[in-house]
Amino acid sequence: SSSASSSSSFSEPFQMTRARSSIVDVLGRPKPPPFSVSIRRVRFKTEIQGPKLNPRHSQTAFLIDGIRMLIFGGEVNPNTANFTTKESENPVPLFNQSKKIGYHSSNDLGLFVLTSASWASYRATGDTPVPVSGHTSHVYEDYVYTFGGKSLLGFPVDNLQRLSIEDSSWCARVTTSGSHPVARYAHASAICDDYLYVFGGYDSEGKILDDFHSLNLKTFSWKNLPRSQSDR
Repeated sequence: SSSASSSSSFSEPFQMTRARSSIVDVLGRPKPPPFSVSIRRVRFKTEIQGPKLNPRHSQTAFLIDGIRMLIFGGEVNPNTANFTTKESENPVPLFNQSKKIGYHSSNDLGLFVLTSASWASYRATGDTPVPVSGHTSHVYEDYVYTFGGKSLLGFPVDNLQRLSIEDSSWCARVTTSGSHPVARYAHASAICDDYLYVFGGYDSEGKILDDFHSLNLKTFSWKNLPRSQSDR
């Protein structure tokens, strides 16, 4: 109901998803946005509740049911006392600076509830997921698929990991067949129809990759795709 939405402590940040006319005034001038976006973070007008995750970068974030966002992995600093996410202080260092300050890949999960603007605990069962950063994650049907990334030891991996949304259980290595892509991190990926597409990234020697792969998420068979007409 309209009364319920107006009383929600987190209703204001969602004004950007309403009709376009709601972000201009009666004279057609733009209204100030309900939240502002910078390169490094989103600042909400609503105070964030609950225990926050440690500062990190190179993690993945994805919606699992429209109102809950999961954050997986990324590089974190074991000693977070000297780091902050406040605007007035130094930002979290970027990916290529991580080794200078002791960052390492993580396998923790954070849950953020959008409707209440609060962090909550999320406990998963099953396999222990491989700690990764610079990986990619996508929701497909009732699962979250995570591919590649840089491991705790700093080497890229070729694991396809899977988290069940229904029962919160991990499979640390999904069995696949076909032309499996080499281990990589900082790659790009996307899901279209029933396929996961993976492109580029860096290999274990730091070489930039330009290969293109697809994974059938019904049969879990990899295929190496041609990059141009001359490769066909």
